[in-house]
Amino acid sequence: MPKGVFITYFDAVEGVVLKPEYVYIRDGTQVTEGLAQQLYFAHSTGETRDYLEMKVGNIKVASYYSGMVPKSRNQICIALLLEEKEMGVAYKAFLKTKAAEIVKLLDDEREIKIQEVYKELEKREKIVDRTHLMIRLLANEETWKSLAALREGKTVDTSILSHLKRLELVSQKSDGEKKFEVMKIRVFKAPSDSIIEALEKGKVPPNIRSEVGKEVINTIDELRTKIKQEIEERPIEILEPLVNSVNYQIVKILEEEGITSIKNLAKRIGVEEETILYHIEHLKNSRLADYAQEYAYPLLKVTIETKPEEKTFARRIKNLLKKR
Repeated sequence: MPKGVFITYFDAVEGVVLKPEYVYIRDGTQVTEGLAQQLYFAHSTGETRDYLEMKVGNIKVASYYSGMVPKSRNQICIALLLEEKEMGVAYKAFLKTKAAEIVKLLDDEREIKIQEVYKELEKREKIVDRTHLMIRLLANEETWKSLAALREGKTVDTSILSHLKRLELVSQKSDGEKKFEVMKIRVFKAPSDSIIEALEKGKVPPNIRSEVGKEVINTIDELRTKIKQEIEERPIEILEPLVNSVNYQIVKILEEEGITSIKNLAKRIGVEEETILYHIEHLKNSRLADYAQEYAYPLLKVTIETKPEEKTFARRIKNLLKKR
């Protein structure tokens, strides 16, 4: 999730202008006039003038420059402050749309509400459901460290413990005790049943049926090879692509429908078709989804399996002796 958003504009007299009311950063990072000027210079001299990503010191930025808009005297640059691992291109379509809207607001001499722009981003990044919350939790290295610590009877961060209890991944052994039973958690990939059913039932358009079928077979063969070679991805690596809300919603819809149009995905999730295509490209790298022409379909699915940890023979015997 981006750390913040800011808008700068060009004035014929003052040059590049950065107003405090056009800046919203949630973690206190300072956006300086120097940064604003560097962005404008990069846009005006770079090969890609409208959209760019750059890093200035420790600040990573994705920005979109409106340029000279016909019948408008306003030129603006809207930028996002990104987390270190974030790919700004996921927000390119959003920035392009917002840039056009902001130029129109300035032309009409209307107020720009910078926090409202950020709230729209938050909607895209919100937790979708209980499963998505579990994915976000288990994609965090600290969660696995906490689970290991709880197994050893150690204390852990209360916020992580609260989520673990809420998701029933741990449970208190008895009232008053600080010891916890920890669930055994397994995360793995498997072939997607929904796309296979879609192929069987003729739901895949004839013109892409062969292409989709071959890609599904290749993906399943690739998965089998990995299993035979005992190459297993870490749970964090498997879950990482699904931390993003748009990625998660795409995968969820595809598992429900088997195959659907890019247009339908964009409409249901509430983002641009260009954004959907970017996210599917990201999911394709993990073999979770792909697309052919205007249709998207699932490849593999991610399963999280939880069950009580098996007691060792020694623990089982000790428990039996206690009962006598």
